[in-house]
Amino acid sequence: MRSSAASDVYKRQVQEAGWRGIFMNASSQYYSNEVREYPQQFGMQEYYAKEYLQDLGYSGASGWGYHNDVLYKETLRLLEAGRKDKMLLVTKTLDMHQPYPYYGISWENMPPAVRDHELVTIRGMYWVDQTLKNFFEEAEAKGLMDDRTLFIITADHNPHSGGEYTKIVTNENDRKSIAPIPLLFVSKNLQPLNNFCLLYTSPSPRDRQKS
Repeated sequence: MRSSAASDVYKRQVQEAGWRGIFMNASSQYYSNEVREYPQQFGMQEYYAKEYLQDLGYSGASGWGYHNDVLYKETLRLLEAGRKDKMLLVTKTLDMHQPYPYYGISWENMPPAVRDHELVTIRGMYWVDQTLKNFFEEAEAKGLMDDRTLFIITADHNPHSGGEYTKIVTNENDRKSIAPIPLLFVSKNLQPLNNFCLLYTSPSPRDRQKS
């Protein structure tokens, strides 16, 4: 997920108000110097990456990093451990970003329409759907889906303009460099989102002091 200047301001605002700011990344902290770049870009006080997950005993990472199921498992652990905290937690996954998507479901456990499809991307999309489904089922079972918690699902860019995506994404406008990306809100209480735009237009406490 790429961060805009407005969203960076908001992340710093909530931390100034006493919230925990956490960014968890599937890949190595040394990739593109992300250990320095991401905390600076996103303004999060806590930054975790592949090395952190290794130290916790997780296994099965590829050369790119850990898979979605591991990221979601650790996300649930952080949410459960910080149940009493005010928290803004960003989890950045990568399974659909690898050269041809990863999928961690065995052949026999995939629906025939998925496993027999000519495009491997379809199997990757099914894997992403299933890991999200499992995440929300676990969140519900652990009592983390309350009316004070908001989950946001988004992406850092639209589908690539080449490869199998040309067969899946048929609308040319959706393959341009500037194209729609998903922004999904999941919560038992969506009423606060009626004023969602205010989050990006209100000045920060620091800015109000200057004025």
